[in-house]
Amino acid sequence: MVVVAAVDQQLPALPPGTPHVHYLRSLDDAARLRDAMQRAGELVVIGGGFLGLETASTAASMGLKVTLVESEFLMSVELRIAPRPRSHVPS
Repeated sequence: MVVVAAVDQQLPALPPGTPHVHYLRSLDDAARLRDAMQRAGELVVIGGGFLGLETASTAASMGLKVTLVESEFLMSVELRIAPRPRSHVPS
């Protein structure tokens, strides 16, 4: 099961309505996600902001195997730590 917690973003490869894909935007979305998580064994959370991290934490506490996908730079900003320098390979 996949949760997209990135605010105001849709992923073209995972449009809303795709089986086992949940977008977290509203209270109704959260209720549907909670019900689905009770039947799931693992969860991929896309988005490491507040909602994504809270969703991942809740899923882990429910015993789900959790994978969090996030841009390292954005995660660094959220946690207020300095991002590691990215290597650049000239073309």
